[in-house]
Amino acid sequence: KEQRRRDLAKGKTGPEYRAEARKRDPELDGWFVKIAAMSGVSAEQADLMTGERVTATLFLDTVDRVGRPDVVAKWIINELPRALGDKELEEVGFGAERFADLIRALDTGAIQPPAAKAVLAEMIATGKQFASVASAAPITVIGIAELAGKADALLATHADKAAQVK
Repeated sequence: KEQRRRDLAKGKTGPEYRAEARKRDPELDGWFVKIAAMSGVSAEQADLMTGERVTATLFLDTVDRVGRPDVVAKWIINELPRALGDKELEEVGFGAERFADLIRALDTGAIQPPAAKAVLAEMIATGKQFASVASAAPITVIGIAELAGKADALLATHADKAAQVK
């Protein structure tokens, strides 16, 4: 953490900092190679997740639990920083077990991404498990079949407008 602050204070870019971190830590470099080789994960995503140990281990440990490296990478890169806000990952104690619960729920369709974003932020803010946050959240989750039925009913109700669009 201190080294990152020093490097960024010297005007190094994020990619430069991460490359130097991997040079200083051969295990991080090995994780970069391993992650970049995973299905659905780009080299750029692997770079973003291997600038520090805490992020790399969260990714690898979560993938070990649930698979889906593509989904885990997207959530670590895009949503986790938003949910953390000004906090550091190591400060909040958010581990792979809790993150895996969220990813499983997304993967099964038990929760949709907009609701999952709010649940992730609450999990980080409170330290609670996914199940307790998701059950307390005012979230309505519907399945694909129910959504398709609602769309069909809407189109049938407004057949003239649907015909115009077609």
